[in-house]
Amino acid sequence: MDMGIVNAGCLPVYDTIDPELLELCEAVVMNTDPEATEKLLEYSKVSHSGVVVLATVRGDVHDIGKNIVAVVLGCNNFKVIDLGVMVPCDKILDVVREENADILGLSGLITPSLNEMIHVATEMERQKFSVPLLIGGATTSKRHTAVKIAPRYRQPVIYVPDASKSVVVPQFLGNKIFHDVNIEELVPYIDWKPFFDVWQLKGKYPNQRYPKIFEDDHVGQEAKRLFDEANQMLAEIIDSRLLQARGVVGFYSANSVGDDIHLYADDGFPRRHVVGTLYGLRQQVEDYSRRKGTTFEEVQKWLGPILDTD
Repeated sequence: MDMGIVNAGCLPVYDTIDPELLELCEAVVMNTDPEATEKLLEYSKVSHSGVVVLATVRGDVHDIGKNIVAVVLGCNNFKVIDLGVMVPCDKILDVVREENADILGLSGLITPSLNEMIHVATEMERQKFSVPLLIGGATTSKRHTAVKIAPRYRQPVIYVPDASKSVVVPQFLGNKIFHDVNIEELVPYIDWKPFFDVWQLKGKYPNQRYPKIFEDDHVGQEAKRLFDEANQMLAEIIDSRLLQARGVVGFYSANSVGDDIHLYADDGFPRRHVVGTLYGLRQQVEDYSRRKGTTFEEVQKWLGPILDTD
C-alpha cells in the first residue's frame, strides 16, 4: 500500500465514485452551496459498504501509500479506520475485533516490516480471526506474501501491488444488450481455428494456428485459399447488410455456495436477491500432466464463499 507518488485523479477506481458524493465535495470546496457541508454530513450517515482497518506495522513509519488507499476506500463508501504508523500487533487486532472489521490492511516499506506482518498473520490464526488480510508496501511482493505470510493464516491473504492496479469494477450490474453492431468491427476478433478445423486443415507445429497455418507445407496453400474466399463472403455480407449482429453481456455479483455459484441482483454486503444459480462440475477429463495425488479443480474455488451474516 506504499506506492510512492500517484496521480490519484488518473486512477481507474475514481470512475466508480458516487457522482452525488463528487458533487457535494465540489460544492464544499468551491463554496457554491451554503448547505453543502450539512448535506455531506448527511451523506456520510448512509450505511457503509464495509469496515476497513489500515495500519503501518510496528517498526515502520512510511504511510504515503496507505493514506492513498484510505482515501480511495473512503470515497467508495467504506468506513476506514486508519491506525497510523508504528502500530503494534495487539493494538491492530484489538481494533479489528472491537470494530467488527470486514478487512484488515497492513502496510510497510522496510524489510523488517515483513517479519512483523508474518507475526500479525500468525496471531490472527492463533486468535481465530476470519477477516481477509491485505498486504501492501514497497518491500512486499506476491511471492513473499504467498510463501511466508499466507501459510500462517487460513483465511484469505491478498497481496495488493498498487492502487492504480486495483480490480476493475464494471460500470453496471445486470444485462446490457447491443443492437445492430457493425459486423466489420467484429471481423478482427474472429477465431479462425474452428473454421480451418471444419475443413480438416490442421497444420503441424509450429504452424497450427492462424495466421501461421498459411506457412504449413501441407495445408498452407489450401488454408489461404479458403481464408480469402471466406473474407470475400464477409465483405459481401457487410456491404449488403445481409446479416445483423446483436450481443448481450452481463455482470453479476457472485459467491460460491458449496458446489454451486449464486448470482445476485444486488451488490454490497450482505447480498440477498439471488437471480440465478450456476451448477459447476469438477474437471472431468484426466490430465496426464497432473501430479499424483492432486485434486480435480472446480471453478467455484476461485470465488469467495457466501458469509453467514445472521
